[in-house]
Amino acid sequence: GSSGRVFPKDMKAAPLLRAWLHRLRNAGVQFSMRHRWLGWADDGALKFSTPAGEVQAQADAVVLALGGG
Repeated sequence: GSSGRVFPKDMKAAPLLRAWLHRLRNAGVQFSMRHRWLGWADDGALKFSTPAGEVQAQADAVVLALGGG
């Protein structure tokens, strides 16, 4: 099509996603699901609301995947 999207020929989406997540975890990437971004604390820490309460974290890099919901 003309959407410009790239689709794998030999692998369905679910196995591709599992392989990608496995590789990222092996590289030390930490995934934190069900965290709502609140902003920064006074010391520069990242602030999140979670089902267990508010948490703060320090990180060298952060990717915020802020999907709908």
